[in-house]
Amino acid sequence: MAFSLLPRQGLYRPIPRSLATISRLSIARAQCRKINTGTEIPSPVVFNIHMPTKATQSRDVTLGALKQSLERDEAIRRNSNIHDTALVLTSPGLARLVCDDGFLTGLVKTISCSPRKDGVFNLLVGVADRIAGHPNKNGKRYEEGIAVCRGNLQLIPNLWKELPPKQKEDSDATSALQFLDFSGSSVTLPLSNTIFNNNKQSTLIAAQYDISGPSPKLIKKKETYTQDIILPADSRAGTLLPLTALTPSRVVTQSFGNIVRAVECYGEDTPASTELEAVVENVWKIRNESDQSPFPMYAFITPEGAPSLSPPDVGRFGDPTLEPKTLRKEILQNNQYFDEAMRNGGRLYQLLSGGGGWGKKKGLLSLDPQTSHFSLSEEDQLANFFQGGADSGFAPVGSSIQFFAPHPSVRKPLPGPFTFGVVGSGDDLPEIEDTMSVSVGHHFVALSNKAVFLHSTKLKGSILGEVGSSMKLSVPDSRVFLATGRPNEADTSDLGTAGLLMPDILMPPDLDIF
Repeated sequence: MAFSLLPRQGLYRPIPRSLATISRLSIARAQCRKINTGTEIPSPVVFNIHMPTKATQSRDVTLGALKQSLERDEAIRRNSNIHDTALVLTSPGLARLVCDDGFLTGLVKTISCSPRKDGVFNLLVGVADRIAGHPNKNGKRYEEGIAVCRGNLQLIPNLWKELPPKQKEDSDATSALQFLDFSGSSVTLPLSNTIFNNNKQSTLIAAQYDISGPSPKLIKKKETYTQDIILPADSRAGTLLPLTALTPSRVVTQSFGNIVRAVECYGEDTPASTELEAVVENVWKIRNESDQSPFPMYAFITPEGAPSLSPPDVGRFGDPTLEPKTLRKEILQNNQYFDEAMRNGGRLYQLLSGGGGWGKKKGLLSLDPQTSHFSLSEEDQLANFFQGGADSGFAPVGSSIQFFAPHPSVRKPLPGPFTFGVVGSGDDLPEIEDTMSVSVGHHFVALSNKAVFLHSTKLKGSILGEVGSSMKLSVPDSRVFLATGRPNEADTSDLGTAGLLMPDILMPPDLDIF
């Protein structure tokens, strides 16, 4: 049985690069260290505001919701009189307002608490696919939202530095933001395609204002396509992947490029897709007739010689009798494995296509080779090819491979304050019909419809555990957490005087974030 997971794009595709080079990230890390140790830099503040669609149809209503949130919560007003910069992400429903100079002026006035004598305020505003919130007591969600990170210009280094033009290969790529923390972890968040919202392929605007007078006055403004955001926290980044195992872990015996040809199964070389095909066929048999939609599948690759970890047991994917509590326990146990395995070289890849076939093509599986949002130059692609040799750089012979599928509607905790991820079916809750808005302090949560990209710039404590390593994360409902405030590798306090402001009382552990 052959299966196609995505439209076939051929077995081989150009190997893209990370959004930022190691040298660029090293500069960003140095900037992050300066922020962490420099007590003269005031703490940034983050918060989300969620609102129904009706509340975004008016500039005044949207700004009013933002103003009310600032007035209600003293913590998110803290340091507002000395902050000079803000990063603001909105949902697509606000994309037209973002291009309105009057809205941006009002946004700066509200966030900066102007007028102020010191004068200048910088704004970077973009449109993401989803500003995530949590459902209300009736299980309904807020359609639109705004995420705000207010601090000082060191958080957005080189904001006014001119960037080179996009490469030709990236002409269709949306703008993107890269969030870096001091642990050496970074997350690239592709922004939304806003062509049908404001006639722009994507929206990322930088503006600077004079706020010394009664109303902010625009000094300069530009559109851009990428920007680093430095998070002043030396903490342990983490992920939540709602995946359940479809097969046991097997050793790869034949591979090339992003193609897995064969695995060892019960002591024999077996076409890579054989065991998976049987599992998929069984899933279709046990799933309800009302749940016959296709589902993505993923391969988790563990390098040969990695520390011995017990791979997850095969789960009960597709079983309609599986209790949510049992599923949640399984997902959390699997994530303990993913967290440790990724820090020791383990990588997750979506299966693009495979199965079926005959002869040498029988049972081939194609892994998604994309590891970054923007592409590599031809020279770097060629260098990577020769460095990789004949063996696969994705699933080398001798490595272990295990197949997984995502479970929808898994409860997602909110450790915050910076959370990124991928939209999933759990986000498709009924929309709230009234015009009331709600704020969630101390959290900045934004999602992509397709994928986010992880990158590590140093070995110890980073999310992927290898310098220069990158990974695409496209699992629906997955989450990545940065600047969590958790202990660092030395079990010492990692936020300090320049750390992110956290609530006095931590949010309940069962609070869902959608």
